[in-house]
Amino acid sequence: MNKNSYIIYSDGGSRGNPGDASLGWLLYSPDLELVQFNAKYLGNNVTNNYAEYSAIHDALKFCAKKQTNYKPNITKLICNLDSELVVKQLTGIYRIKNLELEKINIQITKLLLEFEEVKFNYVPREKNKFADMLVNICLDAAVSGN
Repeated sequence: MNKNSYIIYSDGGSRGNPGDASLGWLLYSPDLELVQFNAKYLGNNVTNNYAEYSAIHDALKFCAKKQTNYKPNITKLICNLDSELVVKQLTGIYRIKNLELEKINIQITKLLLEFEEVKFNYVPREKNKFADMLVNICLDAAVSGN
């Protein structure tokens, strides 16, 4: 990857497994300026792994949309996730055994065709603290009813 790559930090979390779950992601420009972020409640019977997959899927869907007035046409991405399992499954190192995760993986694979280059990296949780914060803010709001 080069300095023209946009950077995604994504996270998903579940309180209980399965349980209440949400996703969060942030998109940075090659100059490390925040371009966009999102957090979304996923429901109350969702696994942690599904939430992790949903986060990167949601971020990639945003990035795959064609250029608009507020978003540049993104062709290269570095995707940082704090789930080593999901990274290894997305890169083909590990096999996916769960049917629901396989379905979302297929959707992600189709989205990857929209880009010239995409790299998935595992990062420790402490380097993914803002995406994690979005997940927890969203979960707190959903669980408290706000």
